[in-house]
Amino acid sequence: MTGILLLLVVSVLAHSHVTLAFDVANETLLRSDLLTNYSLKSRPNVVTTVELVFNVITINELVTRTQKFSVSGYFTVVWNDTRLMWNRKQYNDIKFFFSDETEIWRPSLVVTNAIDNLDVIANENIPLRVNSEGKIYWNPPGIYQTHCTIDITYYPFDSQECSVIVQSWGYNLRELDLSKFGSGVETAEFERNGEWNLIQAFGEREERTHDVDAETYATVTFVFKMQRKPDYYGINIILPVVVLSILSALVFVLPPDSGEKMGYSLTVLLAFAVFLTLIADRMPTTSRDTSYMAVYLSVILCLSGLSVVLTIFVLDLNCREDQVPPWLERITNAIIMPLICVRGCRRKSRSVAVSDDMKLQKVRTGPTQTKDSVSNAGEEPTAGEEPTARESSTRSGAGLTWKDIARVFDAFMFRLYMIVIVIISAIFFTVLGIQATASGSEI
Repeated sequence: MTGILLLLVVSVLAHSHVTLAFDVANETLLRSDLLTNYSLKSRPNVVTTVELVFNVITINELVTRTQKFSVSGYFTVVWNDTRLMWNRKQYNDIKFFFSDETEIWRPSLVVTNAIDNLDVIANENIPLRVNSEGKIYWNPPGIYQTHCTIDITYYPFDSQECSVIVQSWGYNLRELDLSKFGSGVETAEFERNGEWNLIQAFGEREERTHDVDAETYATVTFVFKMQRKPDYYGINIILPVVVLSILSALVFVLPPDSGEKMGYSLTVLLAFAVFLTLIADRMPTTSRDTSYMAVYLSVILCLSGLSVVLTIFVLDLNCREDQVPPWLERITNAIIMPLICVRGCRRKSRSVAVSDDMKLQKVRTGPTQTKDSVSNAGEEPTAGEEPTARESSTRSGAGLTWKDIARVFDAFMFRLYMIVIVIISAIFFTVLGIQATASGSEI
């Protein structure tokens, strides 16, 4: 019973304390005493120091094509006004009261790099909290769209640094000084963005001098370092480009006599051109920096176009019927064939080489002539007897036709194309991968 009575007494005292701390009559008297002769146009001190914090809520977007950065949040602006101090005991222990910019002075602040609303930050509906020590707290919210200089060198594995620059407007450094509070940016209420990771956010105080009036003004720059999430671009841009580049090399695998070689080559080229038109709107349009992605796409496009020209050349070789020049046979046998391992990557014995030549001769001359060729290949010419032309070509490994030259050229270009594509892709992904791993983790 005693405990219940004690709780009731404590509750009554607490209620009476709240009632004494806030009373309409006392606050009305306080407002009358503080604001009756208050000058709204006069700043509080000779040099008024204003502290700023930006509370970021979310990053809306960063449009690389237009270089527009949009962020949602609110400022916390704090300054002292000695004219609004009072003794709490004289006003029934009132700790604070609320007012607005129509009754008390507030600093004139402007986001100088805004692109849609270059105006003084102001809103009559936002209350200003004033405590008994004369300290004023002001929290203007907004969606701030600013200009951001984009560096597209490592797109789409790029990191960008955008900012919101706040400057005192009208008051120079001798009259109003801006400073950041703490780190300058508060991320406790931050909501993550689907395209960008916020790596770092901080504030910097600067002083800027205007050339016209030679006055120095204080500014606070709120910096946001972001890294693009590359998953979407890897699946929808990079992967199709790599597949199309490999398809452009496979044209050299098709036999020239298939009749589909030219059509396949043109189809791959047209598919690549159509794909480039689809991703052109996603690529940043700026000439200040060159994107490695743009260079990579240009090289692959040139290789795809060159494959069409080379396909025409192969078809021209395949349709020739005259004799192959000896110098071309020697180059093909001595250089190109060993490079593409037509007869094996290791040097073969004479008997194995003759066997390979017999197989090639069988395909070219048919089964009847092959028997004669085999018998002639196994016999040594008698003394005084000159070897026939076919025997000489068999022993020397020559006797290639234009169809053989075309097939060898196809095989050589296929290997060369695959090596070039692999090297270019490896360099591209290595450079971008180093950039991606160099960035920090998300806040």
